[in-house]
Amino acid sequence: MTEAQIILTELENKIQKLIYLHKELKLSVESLKSENKKLKEELNEEREKMMKMKEGYSLMKEAEKSSANENIGQLKKKINDIISEIDKSVTLMSETK
Repeated sequence: MTEAQIILTELENKIQKLIYLHKELKLSVESLKSENKKLKEELNEEREKMMKMKEGYSLMKEAEKSSANENIGQLKKKINDIISEIDKSVTLMSETK
């Protein structure tokens, strides 16, 4: 073999190796793209779940507030009723003296 043939053979081998590496990288890129797409979908699903949980938490807090307000209203009414009864009792006691 002449020196030119040896150089051409080496060059051909290097080209074949580059082609092989290129194909391997393309496969790797496709795999990574697929995984990236899957992860983005999962991220979106988790974000939706988080938003739903925030909405549920807000609704729960509002329900607690309205329940507390109702309880406060009921307590105020009971206190007013008790005060009225005390006033009546004091009035009756004053009248009997």
